[in-house]
Amino acid sequence: MPEKYTIMVVPKSTAKMRKFQISKRTIQLFIGVIFLFVTISSFFIYSYFDYRIEASAVPSLRMEYNKQKTQLQTLAQTIAGLKKDMGRLSKFNRKFRTIMGLPQAEDNIQQSSGMGGGVEDTFLEFAKRRENAFIKQLKRDLSQITSQIQDQQESLQDLSEVIEDKKSLLVCTPSIWPCKGWLTSGFGYRNSPFTGQREMHKGLDIAARFGQPIKAPADGVITYAGRKGGLGKVVVIEHGYGYSTRLGHSSKIVVKVGDRIKRNQVIAYVGNTGRSTGPHLHYEIRVNGVPVNPFNYLLD
Repeated sequence: MPEKYTIMVVPKSTAKMRKFQISKRTIQLFIGVIFLFVTISSFFIYSYFDYRIEASAVPSLRMEYNKQKTQLQTLAQTIAGLKKDMGRLSKFNRKFRTIMGLPQAEDNIQQSSGMGGGVEDTFLEFAKRRENAFIKQLKRDLSQITSQIQDQQESLQDLSEVIEDKKSLLVCTPSIWPCKGWLTSGFGYRNSPFTGQREMHKGLDIAARFGQPIKAPADGVITYAGRKGGLGKVVVIEHGYGYSTRLGHSSKIVVKVGDRIKRNQVIAYVGNTGRSTGPHLHYEIRVNGVPVNPFNYLLD
């Protein structure tokens, strides 16, 4: 028979005394319920205060996150600018080597994968990540740019060693735009604007306003200055080292055969003479009499 306890209730009045019997098991269950209640209450109280503490830290964490986010975006923009500069430097390097007749250096410039999305994560996602994909991409780009800078330094060092020996070649090598304007037709095969037939275009067509100055692309001697078939009024310059240039469709020529001219010297003015659909300059470069793509020689 289970053990029982008797509880006696004695009222102040003359009412009859009451007795209750409770088993030991019931008392133990009651105590267990009270203990469970206290434990659960303590847990929720602790969680509440812990949440309050974390919530109070959220504004400062969010402020720090926004600060870091801004810094990362600024760094990303700086890296993007550096990559563009390295691309321009590499392009200049290739063209300069072409002019100097040097072998091309290995080009290690690569296009990086997109970096979008990394800094747009929510605050909670950012707080949970110790190093997200955006930061990893920045590290890869920095490593890549560092490698490219080293490669370009070595390449430019090679170039500097030959420049002293080839100063006269540089002076005589066409390397600038002969006039300011818009490239309307490149070097190579195209459909003729007059016949519609496919033909070889031996130079560049640079559209410009009528009367704009045309400048010599390098030092040289004028070997022809006058009309020449479809090129209209044309100037031919012999630069030496096998280089010659032809500049056609001009409206007025201000040099004559035998003149020695310097790079950037005005030799004519843009016009519309010969077979031309509008004011522009036809610009050719020939190496040992063979037309080459002038675009490969434009350094500026």
